Amino acid sequence: RTAPTEGACTSAIAARAAHTLAGLTPRTAYAYTAYSDASCSTAVGTGLFTTLAPTLTPSRITTGAARLTISGHTPAWWYQGNQSGATCTSVNANTATADVTGLDANTTYTYTAYSDNACSTVIATAPAFITLAASVRNIADTSATLRLANRIGPWFYKAATGPHTTCQGPATATNKLVTGLTPNTPYTYSAYSDVACTNLLATASVFTTNSLTASSTATTATLTLTGHTGQWWYSAHTSPYTSCYGPVTGPQHLTNLSPGTSYTFTAHPEQGCPQGKVLATVTFTTPQV
Repeated sequence: RTAPTEGACTSAIAARAAHTLAGLTPRTAYAYTAYSDASCSTAVGTGLFTTLAPTLTPSRITTGAARLTISGHTPAWWYQGNQSGATCTSVNANTATADVTGLDANTTYTYTAYSDNACSTVIATAPAFITLAASVRNIADTSATLRLANRIGPWFYKAATGPHTTCQGPATATNKLVTGLTPNTPYTYSAYSDVACTNLLATASVFTTNSLTASSTATTATLTLTGHTGQWWYSAHTSPYTSCYGPVTGPQHLTNLSPGTSYTFTAHPEQGCPQGKVLATVTFTTPQV
């Protein structure tokens, strides 16, 4: 019999040992009996089974896209997301996947599959997922921290210019420190899902590394920090500036230095000049008198 015509005696092809049943209802128990005659009077066996519920699964999640995969459903299907202005989109019956694009980064989405072009009869609803977001933080003069939010599993990274133009990784945490950068230089980093850096996950906005420079006389110097906006603090490894000074919002004039002496000054983004948070470092030697 071909479902869902209940009780009808349906002929199968004698040369085949299998017969496909179509039009069944998900999550429903069925009992089918096979017969040896056209009147369905001589039973040769009965099978009991329950149809499965179709599932909709999100995968290949990036900053602005994802793939939906439906299983347990063969006719044509439609899908719609929870974002504002989402339309009811058709998918061919022979295609189990649909790629959705134009998503916002770091945003939660829920997609539902439907059996009609009005998206009114639900087939399955996918688990909510969050799109990725790539960013850069803790920017210093020769280092920065890449951040790939919402990624589950390892990821790889590559820069358009600089010391990391070949595929690097894997990174196994949300944050990844990159070093060996050049002060006062722009960089753009992208995150990928594969070791060859071909499957793009997200790209961070371009950022410029900081630069701390010093111009000095025998007993004075002026520190200038570029690339950082807002307040900053500074300290030196030698007297008279071994304490933390600031806040500073522009160039800072130093006095009471000694002629012919090497100084190393470090700029920090926080009061107290924590060594774990550095904006930039400069070393200079005051001229001899």
